Amino acid sequence: MEMDELHSSIASYLPDRYLITFSPGMPIFSKEDMQSRGFSDIKQISYFFHEWMHYLHNVSTVHGISSFSSLVETWSAFRWTTDDQGMSSGRIDHDTPDLFRVGELMSLMAAARTNGRGKLPKGTHPDNVEVDGYSHKDAKIEGGASNLLLSIWYSNSIGDRNKLEVMFGPGEILESVAYMLEKRFLDRLAQEEPDAVEVVPYHLLTVFARHAAPSMSEDDVLFCALTSLQCTDPVNFLTKLLLSCETIDESNGARTERIRKSAIDQIQYAEGVVSQWLIRMEQMFPKDEPMALAVREAVAYMRGNLKIRATHPFFEIDMIEEMYAKGAEGFGDLMNDLMKKHGMCSGKQESFGSPDEVQKDMLFDFAAVGRDQDLTNGRRIMQASFDFIFRHFSVEGGFVSTSDARKGKCPFYTSCDLPPRISLPENCKSQPWMALQSNPEELCWYAEGVLKLKPGPVANIVP
Repeated sequence: MEMDELHSSIASYLPDRYLITFSPGMPIFSKEDMQSRGFSDIKQISYFFHEWMHYLHNVSTVHGISSFSSLVETWSAFRWTTDDQGMSSGRIDHDTPDLFRVGELMSLMAAARTNGRGKLPKGTHPDNVEVDGYSHKDAKIEGGASNLLLSIWYSNSIGDRNKLEVMFGPGEILESVAYMLEKRFLDRLAQEEPDAVEVVPYHLLTVFARHAAPSMSEDDVLFCALTSLQCTDPVNFLTKLLLSCETIDESNGARTERIRKSAIDQIQYAEGVVSQWLIRMEQMFPKDEPMALAVREAVAYMRGNLKIRATHPFFEIDMIEEMYAKGAEGFGDLMNDLMKKHGMCSGKQESFGSPDEVQKDMLFDFAAVGRDQDLTNGRRIMQASFDFIFRHFSVEGGFVSTSDARKGKCPFYTSCDLPPRISLPENCKSQPWMALQSNPEELCWYAEGVLKLKPGPVANIVP
């Protein structure tokens, strides 16, 4: 297995569903006694830290909040297409603003999340890669994310040189930033290097920065990238910031101060529109029922994190320094405190076994946030409801009917043991929404997620 595949297979994060999955190769949760085993070494801690950074950037940056807000808006629009069982006709028959915004919202989400385009040969070392030039690919829609098309020279171990075009977008920034923070974490806590990973996407930020701003330090490139995530078009903002900072004298700290001021200014600039997004999401979920609690919990973390960023724009660095002071042995207690303050997603522990084995894997919530059963259920229902609408996205930028929805396993297929999973596993494996018809008296998380999409007062549709 190549090293980048190893890294991604140990742990992974699902954006906007707020879920970190741990592979059988990283058993931190025991299925036998339903207890946390914790992390076995500093490398495992670093894998988790990398994935938690992705979650943190979902709930503490303008880019992440914009993506989640677009998803919730799309969820709201989808409800115009459904019947009283949450099944969709694929059409919005009412003359509402939602009718005209669906394609726009889908474009915003796609541009914010796409990455991994234009892979270099496996094993290419980042030092053997250089950018020859680049062109700007404008966002398809106002307020969306643009990309750069990088023209890259790369060489192999014997010096053969080849050229390739690689796309550099928000996804590559997010992955590069998480890797750079993981690298900093390992260096501070253990003076170790992270495992080797591929250039795309993990090193693409530093490769591009070497071309655009060759005198910039790795720290300043990281700070510029974190700053760029405080807008809806990170690549365009990052490019301009790198070019402008390259002209500043680096000897007296003026460059770092300029980046910090840019971050604070950008957060303040976006404050008004982000506040509107957060208020609108809260208004869509006014009732104290599980999914509403989960959405409002996420919104509360977003609001609190941005308030902290307004004065400490790079608080990830402060976290690493706190972890260094506590040491690896103090990581657990400190991480619980950080989760309470900044937020935590759910966890899924995969185990070895047949992919069709009932309850092969375990879903869990970390101790700091897993004490409220309504919230726990709400997170699962939210994940299911979002999964259901994603299956209805069409390539043209609209919805398809439920009869044409994309088939596939329920997100809880390997971790559920409810009656529908036992008696009708074929539905859970291909059409999990059928659980609503097969056992209406005992609703599973997926069935409840579908029911949340029926028309009615569960969510307020604010014009």
